[in-house]
Amino acid sequence: MTAISVDPRLRARRSAVASASQRRRLKRLIGLSVLVAVALGAWGVTRSPLLDVDEVRWSGLDGTDLARASAIASIKTGAPIASVDGGSIESRLRELPWIEDVVVNRNWSGVIDIDVIERVPVAVVMKTQDEWVMVDQSGVVLTDVVVGSELPKLSGVPAAGDPGSTVDASVGAPLVVARLVGPELRPRLEGIARDERGEMWITLTSADRILLGDDSQLSLKVVAATTVIEALDAEGRIGWEMDVSVPTLPIVRDLRPEWQQPEISE
Repeated sequence: MTAISVDPRLRARRSAVASASQRRRLKRLIGLSVLVAVALGAWGVTRSPLLDVDEVRWSGLDGTDLARASAIASIKTGAPIASVDGGSIESRLRELPWIEDVVVNRNWSGVIDIDVIERVPVAVVMKTQDEWVMVDQSGVVLTDVVVGSELPKLSGVPAAGDPGSTVDASVGAPLVVARLVGPELRPRLEGIARDERGEMWITLTSADRILLGDDSQLSLKVVAATTVIEALDAEGRIGWEMDVSVPTLPIVRDLRPEWQQPEISE
């Protein structure tokens, strides 16, 4: 048989191709090894005692019980900080009556910061004949409260429920009034009531009272009442009844003794 000779240039080309293929395989193997090493290293670092939870710091808690909030957050000291699910913790904490918003921050120094924004109570509403509860401006029931709270009492409205529930929608307008009353009048605010006709009244600690009328133009009515009260105070007048149902035409007359604050609606 006649031997077939291979052109030296072709042989060199084949050798070069084989060498290049081996180099590519080697590079891929090295790259994969590096990725695996980095992943394992990262996993190991996150499980290192150096990145454990050392401390949980809370801020913004006032009405919320710290022990209860801590139990719901369920962050264990010594647990890997990477295992702390901030979003899940935030969702659970927002179920507490007082908590309006919350942010959980993980610090790789081993500290978990939990910053809470609590709801602000604006009034109290009767729950039963002998029980009252605090509510915020959106109508969320915050907590039971003893009689004698400095917050205004809402009456002539449906009874409130347990903490965490929301009051009846009809309580919305009285809550708006409670929020609108400014700091100059708030210390004198005894209560806000609806009468049998559905009209709203403000009662002051001096027993003077203000007819707001229906639920319209509440901001203007509160401003009008506050302005007229300043004038009445300057005159030293007491024992009056004011009508700001038309806020641009406030009327002041002597207090009528026959009016009585309505009872709670069951």
